[in-house]
Amino acid sequence: MRLPTLVSPLVLVSLLCAPAVAQDPSTFVGHWEGEIETIALAIDVDIAYEGGEWSGDVTIAAQSVRDRALVGFRLADGALTFQIDGIPGDPTFVARPSEDGATLAGPFTQGGAELTFSLSRAQDAAAVTAEAIADLEEFLVEVMADLEVPGLGLAVVRNGEVVLARGYGKRDIAADLPVTAQTLFAIGSSSKAFTTFAMGQLVDEGVLDWDTPLIRYLPGFQLEDEYAAAHLTPRDMVCHRSGLPRHDLAWYNRADLGPAELFERLVAFSPNRELRQQFQYNNMMFVTAGHLVATLRGVSWEDTVREQILDPLGMRRSNFTVVDSQADPDHALPYAEREDALERIPFRDISNVGPAGSINSCPEEMARWLLAHLGGGEVDGKRLIEASTVREMHTPQMVLGSLPTEPELAPACYGLGWFIDGYRGHLRIQHGGGIDGFTALVTLFPNDDLGICALTNKNGNPLPEFVVRAIADRVFGLEHRDWSGEALKRRELQKQAAEEGEEHDEAERIQGTSPHHALADYAGEYLHPGYGSLDVTLVEEALWLTYNGISAPLEHWHFETFRAGKNPDDPAFEGIKFQFETDVDGRVVALTVPFEASVDRIRFDRAPDTALSDPAYLARFVGEYELAGQRAKVSLSGKALTISLAGQPTITLDPERDDTFSLKGLSGFRVAFTSESGKVTEAVFKQPNGTFVAKRVVEDSDSSD
Repeated sequence: MRLPTLVSPLVLVSLLCAPAVAQDPSTFVGHWEGEIETIALAIDVDIAYEGGEWSGDVTIAAQSVRDRALVGFRLADGALTFQIDGIPGDPTFVARPSEDGATLAGPFTQGGAELTFSLSRAQDAAAVTAEAIADLEEFLVEVMADLEVPGLGLAVVRNGEVVLARGYGKRDIAADLPVTAQTLFAIGSSSKAFTTFAMGQLVDEGVLDWDTPLIRYLPGFQLEDEYAAAHLTPRDMVCHRSGLPRHDLAWYNRADLGPAELFERLVAFSPNRELRQQFQYNNMMFVTAGHLVATLRGVSWEDTVREQILDPLGMRRSNFTVVDSQADPDHALPYAEREDALERIPFRDISNVGPAGSINSCPEEMARWLLAHLGGGEVDGKRLIEASTVREMHTPQMVLGSLPTEPELAPACYGLGWFIDGYRGHLRIQHGGGIDGFTALVTLFPNDDLGICALTNKNGNPLPEFVVRAIADRVFGLEHRDWSGEALKRRELQKQAAEEGEEHDEAERIQGTSPHHALADYAGEYLHPGYGSLDVTLVEEALWLTYNGISAPLEHWHFETFRAGKNPDDPAFEGIKFQFETDVDGRVVALTVPFEASVDRIRFDRAPDTALSDPAYLARFVGEYELAGQRAKVSLSGKALTISLAGQPTITLDPERDDTFSLKGLSGFRVAFTSESGKVTEAVFKQPNGTFVAKRVVEDSDSSD
C-alpha cells in the first residue's frame, strides 16, 4: 500500500510564514474610480456590504452604462469577485486590494477575453462636483447683471445624482418674483432631442428604421426636388441635410397652421442644396419628424412625448405650449433688449412647430432629462430606450462645415437632435434653444458623466453658454478664462457694427425717387403656396403690411422698393425691403421679399379678386365673342371659366382682377372683359403680338332682357 505524499517541511514553513490575506469586507466597501487598463475604458464602482449581503453598481460613461447592478459577489483568498448584471459574456472582476487598501486591481474577463483593471478609492463624483461649484453663485450674480438677464434656472447632474437644481434672479421683474427650481421656461430647440428620442423608441420597437426612405412611411411626402423626396430618410431629416434652408417665416407666429398643413406645404419651398450635400438647420424637417412619430404611434406628437418620455421620467409639469405655461403659478416671463433697455415682451406661441421647439420645462424636471441621456436611456432602474440608440443619437452624422475660432473648442458636428463638439479636451453634446424672450442650453459631457441645463428668460443672450463653461472649468479643474468678460467686449463691438451697418444701408438709398403708382394700387392680398398670404393695406395715406398676424408700416425707399418701419409691439420685419413688380401693362402684380436669404427673393403673387371664383358672378361672362368673323366661346366649368376657338383646344381662364383673366399655360396672354351699364359687351384679348377687341354676340334672348 502506497502512503500519501507528505508536504515537505520547507513548504509547510513557507505557508506558515505567508502574510494573512484580506478577508475583511470593509476593505472593499466604498466608491472606486479607475479604468480597464488594456482598453483605457474609464469606470467607477460602488461596493456596499450590509447585514452580511453584498451589493454594488458600475458606471461606464463612455458606453452609457449607468449604475448597472453588480452581482455574484464572492470573497475568497483575499480577492472579491463580482460580475456586471445583464451584459453578455459574463463580465467579471477579480479585485485584490493593495496593502494600504487604497487601490483594487486584478483581471477582468468577458467572453473569453482577459484584460486588467485598476481602481482607486475616491470621493463620490457628485460630492466633488458640488464642492467644485460651491462658489458659482457669486459668478452668476455678476454675469447676470453684466448681461442684463433677469432670471436663470439651472440644473447640474453628476454620476447619476442631481447636484444642483435651483433658480437665480427674477422670473417676473415687476412683481419681484424669484426663479425657483420649479419655474417653467421655454426650452426652444432643445425640444428637438425629445423628438429624436421618441423616434429612437420606435426604432427599438422595430416600427421605424433611420435609413428607410420617408415616403415609405408617409406616402404623401413631396418636395420640389423629386429625387430628394424619393430618397430622404428619417435620419436625413433630423441631422439637417435635406437640401432645404430654414424658410422659418412660413410658420412663424402661425399657431393656427398645424404640422399636417406644413407637411403639405413642403413642396412649395425651394431648396438650395442637394440631398445630403450640406448641413442646413431646418425646423420644418423636425415638424415632419413629429408628424411621422404621430402617424406611426396613432396619437399626436405631444401625447407620444408625454406618455413615452415625460411621464416615465416624472416630468409632469413640463408642457408643449406657452399658453399652458402661463396657466402655471410658477412660470418665467419673457424679456428682450430693445434700444438698450430691457423690456417685457409678449409670449410667442410656437406649438404649431412643437417637435422643433415648443417644450417648456423647469430645472428640477430637466435634471431628469439629463439623467436619462447620461444613463444610456435608463433612470432609477427604468429603461426608456436602448443604450445603443442613445449612443447613435450622440454620434456625429453631419459636419457643420466650419472651424471654431477658439482653440479650446473642437470642430462641431450634428448627431440626431444634438450638436457635438469638444470643449477643452472633453467630449460635449448639447443643443441650445431660443424663442421670443427665452434662451436655453442643454449640455452633456458623457465621458465625464456631467450634465448641465441652463434656462433664461431673455431673448438671444449668451449666458447659458457661459454658465456651462464656468461649471465645466470648475469641475474639470481647468485654468480660468473670463469667457463672459470677453463676450461683453465683443457685444459692444457688435453694437457699433450694427449702427455702422444702418448708416451704410442709408448711403445705398437712391434719393429723389417716388413710387411709380398711386399708393392705393399697391394695396391688396399677395399669395405664395408655401408662405401663405401677405396683405398690403392703405391706412390714412400710408401703406401697411401684415404677414402671419404681424404688421409694420411700409416706408418708400426708392423706386418700387419699400422698407418695413418700426412696430414697437413686434419688430419682426423692421428694416426688411419689399419690392413690388409690375407686368407689361404697368399693373402691380407681385412683390418679392428676402424672407429666406439663401434662396432667391420669395415672390408673392397678387391674389385674384374673390368674385372671379364665384360661379354666380362668372355667369355674366358666359357667351360668344366675335372678332373678324371668328368666334370665341366662353363657358363656365365649376368655379372657373374656359374659352374655346374652333379647331383649338379648350383653355382655362385663371382669374386675376378687374374682370381680367390669364390664359392658363400661355405666357403673356390675357383676356379682359368690359361692361356697360352692368352688361358685359367686349372681350379684349391682350397678346404678345397686340391687343384685339372681340364684341359680344347678342342673342335674341339677351336683347329681350
